[in-house]
Amino acid sequence: MTKMVIPSTNFADKNMRQRVIDVVAALVAHAQENGRYLAAQRAPGQNRGNQWEFPGGKIDENEQRAEALARELREELNVGARIGPLFLVTAHRYPDVSVRLWTYRVEIDGIPRPGPYHSRVAWMSTAEMLRADFSAADLPVIRALGAEIGRD
Repeated sequence: MTKMVIPSTNFADKNMRQRVIDVVAALVAHAQENGRYLAAQRAPGQNRGNQWEFPGGKIDENEQRAEALARELREELNVGARIGPLFLVTAHRYPDVSVRLWTYRVEIDGIPRPGPYHSRVAWMSTAEMLRADFSAADLPVIRALGAEIGRD
């Protein structure tokens, strides 16, 4: 799968006037363990603290998505990144903000270590992700990944 857009009934419409932000996320497959992907747990005290997510973050003004994702991975996990193809675009509305999530396949250089926004990182299967307290915006990505590899 290279690209799929999931419309969301949960996404802010034009009349709601809710802030919409574009966010990029990395889908990083483990080099030696098939079916395991990098996840990061948000630090306590952060917005949506203690929830798991695919690493990434907000796109800065005048920044390209791939450039933003490489920057976020460098800042958050201290790794270099080669941004690959787009995997999935989804949208989700939280009570405080609506998020359009652009998830890319990524290869990283280095060992990911949690930075200031995460308390830990882990390599998880899609089944483990579905059991963990994962960010709601990431759930469609996990389901699509599970469908792609034949497991839910």
